Amino acid sequence: MLCGGAAAQNPSIPPFYQVYGGLFYPAEENHRATYGSPSDFVWGMGMGLPVSADFFYIISDISWFRTRVVTPSVPDTTTELSQNFIHLGLMNKYFMAKSLTFRFQGGLNYNAIGRKITPAGGTEIKNELPRKFGFFGGVGLENIMAGGKMAVFADLVYDYRRSAEKDLYGDFGGLRIVGGVTLYWF
Repeated sequence: MLCGGAAAQNPSIPPFYQVYGGLFYPAEENHRATYGSPSDFVWGMGMGLPVSADFFYIISDISWFRTRVVTPSVPDTTTELSQNFIHLGLMNKYFMAKSLTFRFQGGLNYNAIGRKITPAGGTEIKNELPRKFGFFGGVGLENIMAGGKMAVFADLVYDYRRSAEKDLYGDFGGLRIVGGVTLYWF
């Protein structure tokens, strides 16, 4: 078990690496009307470095989201929205049972957002928001297994990113529901 084994090590808790995938529900007002779906796939990876022996971590991760739609018209038009998020924050894990933890996380996000509109046979039109900081926060559950060497987790995280740009106006944050695997380094 990680909890008992961690107390005997120095440093007292291990750093971790994680990979995840799931759904991202953009907060953009007209996302569903534009893309025909309220969500699309998001995936990412990250790591956590221990700060204290009570499972308090500095975390960092990067994730990618891209959604695309072809609108039948004359000519057909392809619209694509891409968002990349980099998180830097804190995570605290509370043991609810021997191998089950409740995860709290929050911090800053730095993101790149772009929209590309391409008429069939026409010239591509790109709009990109200036890279900007926002915020994120979330909760999750983690089940530790394999003698404390790995875990599976599920997180519910909200990213906030507001834009006042004329071409890409509104809230470009959103809710992500992800699941993944955590590997502990020792």
